[in-house]
Amino acid sequence: MRRVRLGGPGTFAAAASSLFHVPKRDAAEKKDDVLKGRGRAPSPPSEGIEFEGDPVIMADTTHARRSEDSALKDDPLEGRGGPIDAAEKKDDVLRGRGRAPSPPSEGIVFEEDPVIMPAIDTTHARRNEGNEDSALKDDPLQGRGGAEGAVIDAVGTIKRVCASLDSGHLALADADAQLAAPAALLAAATFQHQHELEAVYDVARVLWNICVSRTNELLTDITSEPTCRLSEKKAAASQLMNLREHACQLLEASLRGEPLIQPRDANVALSFLSKTAILIHEDGDFARAETVFERAVCYMNILQSAIANEASMDDLDVNKTIAMMFDTQVSRASNAITLGEIEKGLLMLTTAASLAATNSADDKLRTALLCKLVRVRLHIGKLLLNHVNASGDLLGTARSAAAVLEGAYDILTTHPQLLPSWMSHDEATGDPDGMDLDHEVSDDYDSLHVDVLRFAACANVYAENYAAGIRGVELLRKGLEKKKSLMTPQLDFTLSYIMYLAKVSTDAVTEACDCLKMMIENPEAKFETCLTAMNSLVRRAPDTVCVDVAHQFLRIVSDSHPERTIARGGSIKMLETFLDASKNADTAVDTALILLSDGVVDKLLREDADKSKLQVYNLLFTHAAAAFQCERWIVADKLFQCSLDFQARAKSKSSPDESDPGRAKLLRCQARCKIESGLAFDALEVIETVEALEASSPSPSTLLVKLKALMHTNGHDSTLIHTLLNQLASFRDTDILIIAAQEAEAVSNHDIAARAFFQLLGHVTDRKEDSRKLENFEMLLFRLGLFHTMAANESTKHDGGEESHAVTVGKIFQKLLDFLKRNKSVPVTKEDGEYFSGVAWNVGLLAAKQNEFTPAAVCFSACARLISSFECPDDLKKDANDAFSYQVRKCMAMLLTGASLIEICKTQTRPGNATADATELNTQNLRVQAGGALAKHAQLVDALVSEANLNEDEKGLLLGLASRGLVLKHLLSAISGSGSEEQLKLMQSDGLTPSNIITMSDNSAKYGNPEAAARGYDHGLTKMLAVGQKADAGVIASVIRHRIEIEEKRTVVTTGAGTGAHERILELFDNAATHVSLLAGEYPADEAAWLVCTSYNRGVAHHRMRRYHEAMSMFQASSRLLPQACRADPTLSRMKGRVEEAVKTCANTGYIAVA
Repeated sequence: MRRVRLGGPGTFAAAASSLFHVPKRDAAEKKDDVLKGRGRAPSPPSEGIEFEGDPVIMADTTHARRSEDSALKDDPLEGRGGPIDAAEKKDDVLRGRGRAPSPPSEGIVFEEDPVIMPAIDTTHARRNEGNEDSALKDDPLQGRGGAEGAVIDAVGTIKRVCASLDSGHLALADADAQLAAPAALLAAATFQHQHELEAVYDVARVLWNICVSRTNELLTDITSEPTCRLSEKKAAASQLMNLREHACQLLEASLRGEPLIQPRDANVALSFLSKTAILIHEDGDFARAETVFERAVCYMNILQSAIANEASMDDLDVNKTIAMMFDTQVSRASNAITLGEIEKGLLMLTTAASLAATNSADDKLRTALLCKLVRVRLHIGKLLLNHVNASGDLLGTARSAAAVLEGAYDILTTHPQLLPSWMSHDEATGDPDGMDLDHEVSDDYDSLHVDVLRFAACANVYAENYAAGIRGVELLRKGLEKKKSLMTPQLDFTLSYIMYLAKVSTDAVTEACDCLKMMIENPEAKFETCLTAMNSLVRRAPDTVCVDVAHQFLRIVSDSHPERTIARGGSIKMLETFLDASKNADTAVDTALILLSDGVVDKLLREDADKSKLQVYNLLFTHAAAAFQCERWIVADKLFQCSLDFQARAKSKSSPDESDPGRAKLLRCQARCKIESGLAFDALEVIETVEALEASSPSPSTLLVKLKALMHTNGHDSTLIHTLLNQLASFRDTDILIIAAQEAEAVSNHDIAARAFFQLLGHVTDRKEDSRKLENFEMLLFRLGLFHTMAANESTKHDGGEESHAVTVGKIFQKLLDFLKRNKSVPVTKEDGEYFSGVAWNVGLLAAKQNEFTPAAVCFSACARLISSFECPDDLKKDANDAFSYQVRKCMAMLLTGASLIEICKTQTRPGNATADATELNTQNLRVQAGGALAKHAQLVDALVSEANLNEDEKGLLLGLASRGLVLKHLLSAISGSGSEEQLKLMQSDGLTPSNIITMSDNSAKYGNPEAAARGYDHGLTKMLAVGQKADAGVIASVIRHRIEIEEKRTVVTTGAGTGAHERILELFDNAATHVSLLAGEYPADEAAWLVCTSYNRGVAHHRMRRYHEAMSMFQASSRLLPQACRADPTLSRMKGRVEEAVKTCANTGYIAVA
């Protein structure tokens, strides 16, 4: 446990002049006061409790040790009894044990034993504490001519030293050195004869009396000694303390040979040892003092036993003996507490209480001892309270102080007859000040009650025993109602503060406010203590007490009239407390503004304008910035406004138009707070003020705040925002554009964010000096810009006057492709490639669906190129499935690129679109690009198909892509007007499905090559029929129809003898009858009807043209189709009669014979 030094100057003299009555002391004691440095004021208690006029009371016992360099301010507990009368002084002569007392040394006057504080500590040889067994086993006199001779020689040496000391021929230090050896020898000797014991006893007495005499000499004229002489006397007093210890050793050695120590001898030994121990304690050697106290315990036990058993005391004064034992016990308790053994010290104080209350003493002594014990406990309690903060165990020290003081109060309440007081006089009526009691004694005990209760309440509060502290204050107030003269304003203030501490610590905020109000209303209110209380109350409950505390503070500043510097500092401290509280309570900000707006406080600050206003401004700005960082926008707005006001007051007079960067900065901060608070239009008004301050050239920061405010307004002007963004870009500062992009992202304004990122990308790609720090971030900027462009499209709707989303994205990808082409060293990571290729794919599909083939072609081309640009192809190889999927995506992107370009070509080759040479040239370029894309597609597919580790599904997928590529290549060939042989060659390529061939045939027919179309249909139909039952009857029917229609068109063009057109058509119908027969009921009914009707109608047409032979062949073909067609459509049976009639009609003409 940490030691608590209970020594220090000033307490005894202070006690003598205090409220308490202390018996007068003689001249020797007054001299002793000067030697010990008494008379200084006690140090104030810690923790802000101001006990003005409250002396630290010390029992009127042994004088306190004083050390000039001591940091402590209070007396140690001494407990050596009260003033000793003349009879006691004379009785200080040591007497024999059971024999006639020896006469005192001639010329020695036995005065009260003074206590002189040495300037330095003297090291002593270790003393044998009287272990009789060890002395018998290790007798130093053995072998030296006999023990008796050695004892006599040692005694003779001591006598010679005493004689030299008495005559003044030997210095104290030399005497100490010469006495060390013989004293140690005698302390360990084994005495053989009674006269040896008596001889040792006599020299111990003589040495002790010399010490007393020399002490009295040191006290002579002590008040008039100069400082240097006082130091010499203190050093001499330290040497005398060592000589006293030699005397104690000798006395204990002479008693050790006695079989039974008599009470009178025990009394003398206790007197020697207790006084010596007290001197050692006051010299600061507490462990050594404890050793001497322990040696005195056995003699005190002998005396206690004798008193308890009413044994013969050899004419000793029982009262004096009890008083000496009491003083010893109290002094030992003080020493134990000083050593940090508080529990042990409290136990000793309890033992001292038993001695003080013993029935063996008369009432006068009991009263004196009890009163002294109360004062000692009070003194210890106050000292412990003074060291609460300095101790390592704050709570433990406070609880120990509470226990000591509660014990003092128990003594007062347990012995009301011996310690009468109005505080415990319940039957008192009327005015206690007018009663007939002994007012001198009564006032003394009343004040003692007050002090004990006050400090006990304080200790309980510090010990967190708040209920006990509150009870103590209430008990004290109730008791003082009987004697109001004791309730001074200072005491009332102290009690209010203790009650406040208890209430605020238990969160009783309302009661704490009441206590604070009582403190402030007290005429003796202490400003600093009240300030501490107000600050702690605000920190405890900022939500509820701020306004009340502010008014109370303004009241005490106005009423108590503290020193101006203190009041100014207190005002700033109170403001800081309110601002700190604003972190958790918004109302504290308003309270701080109330405080600053008060005239008294403002006047205080004006008296020290520069320094005080700078402090206040720094506080306001710092807390405003902290609130801003915590996103407490309303609080920050108020504090920034207050900072602006203070800055305006402190700013020297200047031109209104003069630029003020500091004020502009505060206004920008305030504008940002308003924006975040949802007051965007108010923020714009603040920005207008800033722009007026920066009229010549608005700063980028101002433009950024304005941009943010505009983006937070509903229905904002996009044109103005775009203008602001262009202004910001003109500064060529990448940081500014990054901030602008972040602000746009924060409000999900994707359009501005995309523009900002692309502006930033422009700076980076220009490789300007200020943007080099963003090199290698180009792909990230492309990605961010593209992301926000996509997001902007999802959140807005485009009208007809704006370019479509696909066109915008297409332009971005075109820029990306151009950038990658120019900067081949720029890496494309897998993540970037995946993102860009995915977006390009999706946007390309969307554009194709909306017939926007130009952006679609750009997006698909970008998708293919980005997949090819992945930075880590090895990563793809680790996962074969992943690699294959990317390659398939690349194939499809190339395929769709070609398809999109072909669609563009188709658009430009329509009638009216190819009238200009430029358009024709563009079309040719598009055809070349489409062919290139399809060629690359075919190469990639072939390369993938050649992989040996593909499964059937993967191969089927690739073959399907290859066939689609052939179809597109054929389409490009058809659009370009290639010959039939080239188109037919494509149709006959391997891997084509019948449906592919049919599609290709359709394209040939559509784009003016019927010959290729006809041959293609024939080829496709042949492959379809080879499928057997799995063939699609509908497709076959459609091919048959297209084939017949193509031939009919050719017949119209090439009609004439020898062309063979009729025979080819007739053959087609006959083949159709076979196909219908094979497909049976699966053939489409409408197609079957079309065949029957078409052949019939063609016969009718020939008949009308008088081509009866052709007509008969067509009617006969219709007749052959009809039975098979009826299987698909039974309703065709109605045609049977008409066909038969047509055949008969042709036969009746005589031109054609019917078979």
